Amino acid sequence: MIELGKEKPPVRKVLGWCADNFQVAVAVDPLPKEPLERCEFALNQEKNAILDSSLEDNSAIAKALSFGFESLIGKTLEGETSTGEVLNQLIIEEVTGDNNNWIHFKIIGKESGKVVKIGVSVVQGHHKSLLAALKRLNDWDKFDLTRGCLVRSRSLVEKMKKNSATYKALEELLNKGGEYVELIEEEIKPLLAIHAVYEKREQYQLSAEQILTFVEEKQIAFDNPLLREILSDPSGELPEVEDDIFSELASENTNDAVDDEQDNADEDDLSDLFT
Repeated sequence: MIELGKEKPPVRKVLGWCADNFQVAVAVDPLPKEPLERCEFALNQEKNAILDSSLEDNSAIAKALSFGFESLIGKTLEGETSTGEVLNQLIIEEVTGDNNNWIHFKIIGKESGKVVKIGVSVVQGHHKSLLAALKRLNDWDKFDLTRGCLVRSRSLVEKMKKNSATYKALEELLNKGGEYVELIEEEIKPLLAIHAVYEKREQYQLSAEQILTFVEEKQIAFDNPLLREILSDPSGELPEVEDDIFSELASENTNDAVDDEQDNADEDDLSDLFT
């Protein structure tokens, strides 16, 4: 350091020397010894780390939902379906073709001997994103669905206008037997947190099996109202929205623009969901 002082080096060189020779001590809580205790510790850590922006991240929410459903394979949710059979042969599948990642995943199962195929789309973004997703959710034949399901915050749905193209597309979804499921912060946060633990399992010195055992013991997915609502029979209910005669022109413009928009725009590009 004395020699460095005599040289009168530039600031960049001094900073480089400091980086090489000094380490900042960071307090890290020790991990519990027992795997289930480590899971509990990790879950609390990740819950505290959830940012408000995570509740607007379509990809993160969709991955958390998909992980929750995967942990329910082989389980029966009594009362949520007429037989509960839908979960016994559950498959989570990617939707391909002209989907461009707007339908995030498809839930496939059987109930009363009939195949159930639910396309799930999470949209917290603007109306163009919503319209692009609803366009796919309504095309059951093209994407091999028996039901489409939109997951979106109630406050965002309530801002829709009855004359808008997005509201009409959502009405079409519900009228044909699809579903709107309200995204509630308290219901999605545990799923976001446990999925983060799964993604960082090496950091927490946990195996996939240990985490799934923890999820089952704590019934994190089994008791989650959001997952149950997606699987339940559609209610057909939609929150009240405002009438706005001035929104008709806007809806027409949106209709013209949606086919030309870049469907896989960065903010809604979820192509890495199943990688």
